[in-house]
Amino acid sequence: MQDCGVINREPNKTKSHYSIGIGNGRFRDKSQYDIDAGKGKPGTTIFGNVAYELFNELSVICDWNGVNLNAGVSKAISLGDKSAMVVTVGVADLTDNSGCGARLIGGVGAGIML
Repeated sequence: MQDCGVINREPNKTKSHYSIGIGNGRFRDKSQYDIDAGKGKPGTTIFGNVAYELFNELSVICDWNGVNLNAGVSKAISLGDKSAMVVTVGVADLTDNSGCGARLIGGVGAGIML
């Protein structure tokens, strides 16, 4: 069988992941500053994200939260058979729909399988 590059054959999982939804609340929050500046009103919107594993659990991520575009990279680090740590670095607010411009973001997370 030929490897088309979308399936990571070792764990037999896809290299690409996505989600899409519709909602309000955090997905369409606007500060009074944004509303006064003519950058829209609170309401219901479409949101989603896409991620693609480049290699060795290093993924590129793009996220539309209904207001702004965010992008980054994420690396999973195995800490044994039942635990892992994930480090993410990115840039948020890549559009001028809210806030004062792009900003650097980061995060660290851990998972433990019971």
